[in-house]
Amino acid sequence: MVAVYAVRGTGLAGHFTDALGVADALKAKGYGLGALFAIVLLDASIIGAAAVTLSTSYAFGDVFNLSTRCTAASATPRRSTAPTPP
Repeated sequence: MVAVYAVRGTGLAGHFTDALGVADALKAKGYGLGALFAIVLLDASIIGAAAVTLSTSYAFGDVFNLSTRCTAASATPRRSTAPTPP
């Protein structure tokens, strides 16, 4: 939708292939729009990187049958087997 707004009424319709083309088209509408698009794109890439990391962690846990649940048994402290001093 942003790309359609950026190229509406120009000869650029259908001639952009990446985010840089959209940012350049938005810059023609107003410099602030191009900068705002770049910031939103950066934020989206950070969220995407976090999602890939999280899904990889889940897949790793599934493949190796690891459980990360915190149960009452694992939350209780273990008793030391060392002898107590006199």
